[in-house]
Amino acid sequence: MVEYHWSSEVEAAHHDSLLDLIEGAFAGEAREFFAEKPEASDLAAMFGGCAIGIFATAGDDLVAYARVMSDHCMCSWIAELCVHPDWRGKGIGRELVTRIRERFARTAIYINVPATDLDFIHKTGLLYKPKLVASGVRADPRLRTSSVPVPEGIRIVRDVSMLTAEAMEEVCESVGFTIRNVTAEEILVRCWQQEHIHSDLAFAGDRLVGLVRVFSDGVRSSWLSEICVHPDWQRKGVGTALLKSVRARFAHTALFTEAFAETLDFFRPIIPAAPGWLGCSLKSVRK
Repeated sequence: MVEYHWSSEVEAAHHDSLLDLIEGAFAGEAREFFAEKPEASDLAAMFGGCAIGIFATAGDDLVAYARVMSDHCMCSWIAELCVHPDWRGKGIGRELVTRIRERFARTAIYINVPATDLDFIHKTGLLYKPKLVASGVRADPRLRTSSVPVPEGIRIVRDVSMLTAEAMEEVCESVGFTIRNVTAEEILVRCWQQEHIHSDLAFAGDRLVGLVRVFSDGVRSSWLSEICVHPDWQRKGVGTALLKSVRARFAHTALFTEAFAETLDFFRPIIPAAPGWLGCSLKSVRK
Protein backbone atom coordinates (compact mmCIF):
# COMPACT_ATOMS: atom_id res chain seq x y z
CA MET A 1 0.00 0.00 0.00
CA VAL A 2 1.38 3.38 -1.01
CA GLU A 3 1.93 5.83 1.83
CA TYR A 4 1.32 9.49 1.04
CA HIS A 5 2.93 12.44 2.73
CA TRP A 6 0.86 15.60 3.08
CA SER A 7 2.33 19.07 3.46
CA SER A 8 1.41 22.74 3.12
CA GLU A 9 4.98 23.79 2.35
CA VAL A 10 5.71 24.47 -1.30
CA GLU A 11 9.26 23.26 -0.65
CA ALA A 12 7.79 19.78 -0.25
CA ALA A 13 7.08 19.68 -3.99
CA HIS A 14 9.72 19.45 -6.68
CA HIS A 15 9.27 22.70 -8.56
CA ASP A 16 9.40 21.22 -12.07
CA SER A 17 6.79 18.62 -11.11
CA LEU A 18 4.59 21.28 -9.52
CA LEU A 19 4.78 23.53 -12.57
CA ASP A 20 3.75 20.60 -14.77
CA LEU A 21 0.78 19.87 -12.51
CA ILE A 22 -0.26 23.52 -12.52
CA GLU A 23 -0.34 23.41 -16.30
CA GLY A 24 -2.26 20.13 -16.13
CA ALA A 25 -4.89 21.72 -13.90
CA PHE A 26 -5.89 23.93 -16.83
CA ALA A 27 -6.19 21.95 -20.05
CA GLY A 28 -7.72 22.89 -23.37
CA GLU A 29 -9.67 26.14 -23.47
CA ALA A 30 -8.98 26.81 -19.79
CA ARG A 31 -5.30 27.37 -20.57
CA GLU A 32 -6.31 30.42 -22.58
CA PHE A 33 -7.09 32.26 -19.32
CA PHE A 34 -3.39 32.74 -18.67
CA ALA A 35 -0.93 34.93 -20.53
CA GLU A 36 2.12 32.78 -19.81
CA LYS A 37 3.11 29.49 -18.23
CA PRO A 38 4.20 30.08 -14.61
CA GLU A 39 7.88 29.90 -13.79
CA ALA A 40 9.62 28.65 -10.67
CA SER A 41 10.15 32.28 -9.63
CA ASP A 42 6.34 32.72 -9.50
CA LEU A 43 5.75 29.96 -6.96
CA ALA A 44 6.61 32.02 -3.87
CA ALA A 45 3.84 34.48 -4.79
CA MET A 46 1.40 31.81 -5.92
CA PHE A 47 1.70 29.99 -2.58
CA GLY A 48 2.08 33.02 -0.34
CA GLY A 49 -0.16 35.66 1.19
CA CYS A 50 -3.78 34.50 1.13
CA ALA A 51 -2.93 31.48 -1.06
CA ILE A 52 -2.33 28.18 0.72
CA GLY A 53 -1.00 25.02 -0.89
CA ILE A 54 -1.75 21.43 0.02
CA PHE A 55 0.64 18.87 -1.50
CA ALA A 56 0.57 15.07 -1.62
CA THR A 57 3.79 13.20 -2.34
CA ALA A 58 4.62 9.52 -2.63
CA GLY A 59 8.33 9.09 -2.13
CA ASP A 60 9.94 11.65 -4.41
CA ASP A 61 6.85 11.99 -6.61
CA LEU A 62 4.37 14.87 -6.37
CA VAL A 63 1.04 13.15 -6.97
CA ALA A 64 -1.51 15.89 -6.24
CA TYR A 65 -1.86 19.46 -5.08
CA ALA A 66 -4.45 22.14 -4.40
CA ARG A 67 -4.13 25.88 -4.08
CA VAL A 68 -6.70 27.73 -1.98
CA MET A 69 -7.14 31.47 -1.49
CA SER A 70 -8.83 32.22 1.82
CA ASP A 71 -9.50 34.92 4.39
CA HIS A 72 -10.12 32.17 7.00
CA CYS A 73 -13.25 34.02 8.04
CA MET A 74 -15.88 34.33 5.30
CA CYS A 75 -14.85 32.54 2.14
CA SER A 76 -12.25 30.40 0.39
CA TRP A 77 -11.72 29.74 -3.31
CA ILE A 78 -10.01 26.66 -4.73
CA ALA A 79 -7.87 28.13 -7.48
CA GLU A 80 -6.44 24.78 -8.59
CA LEU A 81 -7.11 21.16 -7.73
CA CYS A 82 -5.11 18.55 -9.62
CA VAL A 83 -4.09 14.90 -9.33
CA HIS A 84 -1.32 13.58 -11.54
CA PRO A 85 -2.83 11.40 -14.32
CA ASP A 86 -0.82 8.37 -13.17
CA TRP A 87 -2.31 8.62 -9.66
CA ARG A 88 -5.98 9.17 -10.41
CA GLY A 89 -8.63 6.72 -9.31
CA LYS A 90 -6.88 6.02 -6.01
CA GLY A 91 -8.91 8.33 -3.78
CA ILE A 92 -6.21 11.01 -3.57
CA GLY A 93 -8.47 13.73 -5.00
CA ARG A 94 -11.20 13.00 -2.46
CA GLU A 95 -8.66 13.04 0.36
CA LEU A 96 -7.32 16.35 -0.94
CA VAL A 97 -10.78 17.93 -0.88
CA THR A 98 -11.47 16.41 2.54
CA ARG A 99 -8.39 18.18 3.88
CA ILE A 100 -9.53 21.45 2.27
CA ARG A 101 -12.99 21.09 3.81
CA GLU A 102 -11.52 20.42 7.26
CA ARG A 103 -9.05 23.28 7.11
CA PHE A 104 -11.47 25.88 5.74
CA ALA A 105 -14.70 24.61 7.31
CA ARG A 106 -15.40 27.97 8.92
CA THR A 107 -15.69 29.59 5.49
CA ALA A 108 -17.84 29.06 2.45
CA ILE A 109 -15.81 27.24 -0.21
CA TYR A 110 -16.06 27.94 -3.94
CA ILE A 111 -14.56 26.33 -7.03
CA ASN A 112 -15.00 26.59 -10.81
CA VAL A 113 -14.73 23.19 -12.49
CA PRO A 114 -15.06 21.77 -16.01
CA ALA A 115 -18.45 20.15 -16.49
CA THR A 116 -16.62 16.89 -17.25
CA ASP A 117 -15.35 16.81 -13.63
CA LEU A 118 -18.76 17.19 -12.01
CA ASP A 119 -19.11 13.56 -10.93
CA PHE A 120 -15.77 13.72 -9.15
CA ILE A 121 -16.64 17.03 -7.47
CA HIS A 122 -19.92 15.65 -6.14
CA LYS A 123 -18.10 12.64 -4.67
CA THR A 124 -15.96 15.06 -2.67
CA GLY A 125 -18.99 16.77 -1.13
CA LEU A 126 -18.74 20.00 -3.07
CA LEU A 127 -22.02 20.81 -4.79
CA TYR A 128 -22.88 22.18 -8.21
CA LYS A 129 -24.97 25.33 -7.78
CA PRO A 130 -27.10 26.08 -10.85
CA LYS A 131 -27.59 29.65 -9.63
CA LEU A 132 -23.81 30.24 -9.71
CA VAL A 133 -22.30 30.88 -13.13
CA ALA A 134 -18.57 30.19 -13.41
CA SER A 135 -17.08 33.29 -15.03
CA GLY A 136 -13.60 34.32 -16.01
CA VAL A 137 -11.50 36.50 -18.27
CA ARG A 138 -8.01 35.84 -19.56
CA ALA A 139 -4.95 37.75 -18.50
CA ASP A 140 -4.11 40.68 -20.77
CA PRO A 141 -1.34 42.85 -19.26
CA ARG A 142 -1.91 45.50 -21.93
CA LEU A 143 -5.16 46.49 -20.19
CA ARG A 144 -3.54 47.11 -16.81
CA THR A 145 -4.02 50.68 -15.57
CA SER A 146 -4.39 52.53 -12.31
CA SER A 147 -7.69 54.28 -13.05
CA VAL A 148 -10.91 53.96 -15.06
CA PRO A 149 -13.75 56.36 -15.96
CA VAL A 150 -16.30 56.76 -13.16
CA PRO A 151 -19.78 58.33 -12.98
CA GLU A 152 -19.96 62.00 -12.11
CA GLY A 153 -19.79 62.58 -8.38
CA ILE A 154 -18.18 59.19 -7.70
CA ARG A 155 -14.57 58.46 -6.82
CA ILE A 156 -12.98 55.03 -6.57
CA VAL A 157 -10.13 54.53 -4.12
CA ARG A 158 -7.94 51.54 -3.29
CA ASP A 159 -6.87 52.64 0.16
CA VAL A 160 -8.47 50.16 2.55
CA SER A 161 -7.67 52.44 5.50
CA MET A 162 -10.59 54.56 4.29
CA LEU A 163 -12.99 51.69 4.93
CA THR A 164 -14.69 51.64 8.33
CA ALA A 165 -16.56 48.73 9.85
CA GLU A 166 -19.75 50.78 10.05
CA ALA A 167 -19.66 51.87 6.40
CA MET A 168 -18.81 48.38 5.19
CA GLU A 169 -21.64 46.87 7.24
CA GLU A 170 -24.17 49.42 5.98
CA VAL A 171 -23.42 48.73 2.30
CA CYS A 172 -23.26 44.94 2.69
CA GLU A 173 -26.45 44.72 4.73
CA SER A 174 -28.27 46.97 2.28
CA VAL A 175 -28.00 44.18 -0.32
CA GLY A 176 -28.68 41.35 2.14
CA PHE A 177 -25.07 40.26 2.56
CA THR A 178 -24.59 39.48 6.25
CA ILE A 179 -22.65 36.95 8.33
CA ARG A 180 -23.86 35.82 11.74
CA ASN A 181 -21.64 35.35 14.78
CA VAL A 182 -18.89 37.60 13.40
CA THR A 183 -18.66 41.28 14.26
CA ALA A 184 -18.19 43.95 11.61
CA GLU A 185 -14.89 44.90 13.22
CA GLU A 186 -13.62 41.32 12.92
CA ILE A 187 -14.73 41.13 9.29
CA LEU A 188 -12.95 44.41 8.53
CA VAL A 189 -9.64 43.20 9.96
CA ARG A 190 -9.71 39.61 8.76
CA CYS A 191 -11.43 40.02 5.40
CA TRP A 192 -10.41 43.45 4.14
CA GLN A 193 -7.16 44.45 5.80
CA GLN A 194 -5.06 41.41 4.90
CA GLU A 195 -2.21 41.55 2.44
CA HIS A 196 -3.13 40.06 -0.96
CA ILE A 197 -6.82 40.75 -0.33
CA HIS A 198 -7.63 43.89 -2.27
CA SER A 199 -10.56 46.28 -2.30
CA ASP A 200 -11.85 49.00 -4.57
CA LEU A 201 -14.17 51.41 -2.80
CA ALA A 202 -16.71 53.76 -4.38
CA PHE A 203 -17.49 57.00 -2.55
CA ALA A 204 -20.07 59.69 -3.22
CA GLY A 205 -18.60 62.55 -1.25
CA ASP A 206 -17.71 61.01 2.10
CA ARG A 207 -20.30 58.25 1.86
CA LEU A 208 -19.31 54.71 0.90
CA VAL A 209 -21.78 53.55 -1.77
CA GLY A 210 -20.08 50.47 -3.21
CA LEU A 211 -17.22 48.06 -2.69
CA VAL A 212 -15.59 45.05 -4.28
CA ARG A 213 -13.16 42.54 -2.81
CA VAL A 214 -10.57 40.51 -4.72
CA PHE A 215 -8.17 37.75 -3.68
CA SER A 216 -5.01 37.73 -5.81
CA ASP A 217 -1.58 36.12 -5.90
CA GLY A 218 -0.40 39.04 -8.02
CA VAL A 219 1.14 36.89 -10.75
CA ARG A 220 -1.36 34.35 -12.10
CA SER A 221 -4.88 34.26 -10.64
CA SER A 222 -7.35 36.66 -9.04
CA TRP A 223 -10.82 35.93 -7.69
CA LEU A 224 -13.61 38.44 -7.16
CA SER A 225 -15.35 37.33 -3.96
CA GLU A 226 -17.96 40.07 -3.45
CA ILE A 227 -19.26 43.21 -5.09
CA CYS A 228 -21.90 45.30 -3.32
CA VAL A 229 -23.53 48.58 -4.33
CA HIS A 230 -26.02 50.33 -2.07
CA PRO A 231 -29.53 50.17 -3.62
CA ASP A 232 -29.70 53.98 -3.67
CA TRP A 233 -26.76 53.96 -6.10
CA GLN A 234 -27.55 50.97 -8.25
CA ARG A 235 -28.15 51.43 -12.00
CA LYS A 236 -26.02 54.57 -11.94
CA GLY A 237 -22.82 53.02 -13.26
CA VAL A 238 -21.17 52.52 -9.86
CA GLY A 239 -21.04 48.72 -10.07
CA THR A 240 -19.76 48.80 -13.64
CA ALA A 241 -17.04 51.26 -12.64
CA LEU A 242 -15.98 48.96 -9.78
CA LEU A 243 -15.85 45.96 -12.12
CA LYS A 244 -13.80 47.88 -14.67
CA SER A 245 -11.46 49.07 -11.94
CA VAL A 246 -10.88 45.49 -10.80
CA ARG A 247 -10.36 44.31 -14.37
CA ALA A 248 -7.81 47.04 -15.00
CA ARG A 249 -6.05 46.47 -11.70
CA PHE A 250 -5.62 42.72 -12.22
CA ALA A 251 -5.39 42.57 -16.01
CA HIS A 252 -1.98 40.87 -15.72
CA THR A 253 -3.71 37.87 -14.09
CA ALA A 254 -6.65 35.71 -15.02
CA LEU A 255 -9.73 37.01 -13.20
CA PHE A 256 -12.48 34.65 -12.01
CA THR A 257 -15.76 34.86 -10.13
CA GLU A 258 -19.01 32.98 -9.60
CA ALA A 259 -21.82 35.26 -10.69
CA PHE A 260 -25.42 34.71 -9.69
CA ALA A 261 -27.44 33.79 -12.76
CA GLU A 262 -29.74 36.80 -12.37
CA THR A 263 -26.73 39.16 -12.40
CA LEU A 264 -25.01 37.62 -15.42
CA ASP A 265 -25.94 40.51 -17.72
CA PHE A 266 -24.13 42.85 -15.33
CA PHE A 267 -20.94 40.75 -15.28
CA ARG A 268 -20.95 39.59 -18.90
CA PRO A 269 -19.31 42.62 -20.60
CA ILE A 270 -16.32 42.50 -18.24
CA ILE A 271 -16.15 38.99 -16.71
CA PRO A 272 -18.17 36.73 -19.02
CA ALA A 273 -19.37 33.21 -18.32
CA ALA A 274 -16.74 30.52 -18.93
CA PRO A 275 -18.16 28.02 -21.46
CA GLY A 276 -18.11 24.45 -20.24
CA TRP A 277 -17.37 25.40 -16.63
CA LEU A 278 -19.62 25.16 -13.59
CA GLY A 279 -19.76 27.01 -10.28
CA CYS A 280 -19.67 24.77 -7.20
CA SER A 281 -19.64 25.62 -3.51
CA LEU A 282 -20.03 24.39 0.03
CA LYS A 283 -21.51 26.42 2.84
CA SER A 284 -19.53 27.18 5.97
CA VAL A 285 -19.76 25.18 9.18
CA ARG A 286 -19.81 27.75 11.99
CA LYS A 287 -19.63 27.05 15.70
